Amino acid sequence: MLYVGGMERNTFLYRCPTTGHKVQGLVPANARSTDDAGYESITCLACNGVHLVNPRSGRVLGAAAKPDVIC
Repeated sequence: MLYVGGMERNTFLYRCPTTGHKVQGLVPANARSTDDAGYESITCLACNGVHLVNPRSGRVLGAAAKPDVIC
Protein backbone atom coordinates (compact mmCIF):
# COMPACT_ATOMS: atom_id res chain seq x y z
CA MET A 1 0.00 0.00 0.00
CA LEU A 2 1.29 3.45 -0.91
CA TYR A 3 -0.08 6.90 -0.09
CA VAL A 4 0.05 9.39 -2.97
CA GLY A 5 -1.55 12.79 -2.60
CA GLY A 6 -3.41 11.64 0.51
CA MET A 7 -4.98 8.68 -1.32
CA GLU A 8 -4.28 5.00 -0.74
CA ARG A 9 -2.80 3.28 -3.80
CA ASN A 10 -1.99 -0.36 -4.49
CA THR A 11 1.14 -1.14 -6.45
CA PHE A 12 1.67 -4.06 -8.83
CA LEU A 13 4.07 -5.15 -11.58
CA TYR A 14 3.26 -6.02 -15.17
CA ARG A 15 5.27 -6.50 -18.35
CA CYS A 16 4.97 -3.76 -21.00
CA PRO A 17 3.98 -5.45 -24.28
CA THR A 18 5.81 -2.76 -26.29
CA THR A 19 9.22 -2.76 -24.59
CA GLY A 20 9.16 -6.05 -22.67
CA HIS A 21 10.26 -4.29 -19.48
CA LYS A 22 8.71 -4.92 -16.08
CA VAL A 23 6.79 -1.82 -15.01
CA GLN A 24 5.26 -0.81 -11.67
CA GLY A 25 1.65 0.30 -11.84
CA LEU A 26 -0.49 2.19 -9.34
CA VAL A 27 -4.24 1.91 -8.88
CA PRO A 28 -6.52 3.42 -6.25
CA ALA A 29 -7.06 1.09 -3.29
CA ASN A 30 -10.78 1.09 -4.11
CA ALA A 31 -10.24 0.23 -7.80
CA ARG A 32 -13.17 -1.50 -9.44
CA SER A 33 -11.05 -4.38 -10.79
CA THR A 34 -11.22 -6.56 -7.71
CA ASP A 35 -11.71 -9.78 -9.66
CA ASP A 36 -9.66 -11.56 -12.31
CA ALA A 37 -11.86 -10.20 -15.13
CA GLY A 38 -11.42 -6.47 -14.36
CA TYR A 39 -8.93 -4.26 -16.18
CA GLU A 40 -7.67 -0.73 -15.45
CA SER A 41 -6.23 1.72 -17.97
CA ILE A 42 -2.63 2.39 -16.97
CA THR A 43 -0.22 4.93 -18.45
CA CYS A 44 2.96 2.93 -18.95
CA LEU A 45 6.16 4.45 -17.58
CA ALA A 46 8.27 2.43 -20.03
CA CYS A 47 6.68 3.43 -23.34
CA ASN A 48 4.30 6.30 -22.37
CA GLY A 49 1.46 4.35 -23.95
CA VAL A 50 -1.79 3.28 -22.33
CA HIS A 51 -2.40 -0.39 -21.55
CA LEU A 52 -5.39 -2.20 -20.10
CA VAL A 53 -3.95 -4.17 -17.18
CA ASN A 54 -5.51 -6.44 -14.61
CA PRO A 55 -3.82 -5.38 -11.34
CA ARG A 56 -4.53 -8.72 -9.65
CA SER A 57 -3.05 -10.94 -12.35
CA GLY A 58 -0.66 -8.53 -14.12
CA ARG A 59 -2.20 -9.58 -17.44
CA VAL A 60 -2.19 -6.96 -20.21
CA LEU A 61 -5.19 -7.10 -22.52
CA GLY A 62 -4.03 -8.09 -26.01
CA ALA A 63 -0.52 -9.17 -24.94
CA ALA A 64 0.66 -12.57 -26.20
CA ALA A 65 3.17 -13.44 -23.47
CA LYS A 66 2.42 -14.86 -20.03
CA PRO A 67 2.37 -12.15 -17.34
CA ASP A 68 5.01 -11.85 -14.66
CA VAL A 69 3.36 -10.85 -11.38
CA ILE A 70 5.18 -9.90 -8.21
CA CYS A 71 2.90 -8.78 -5.41
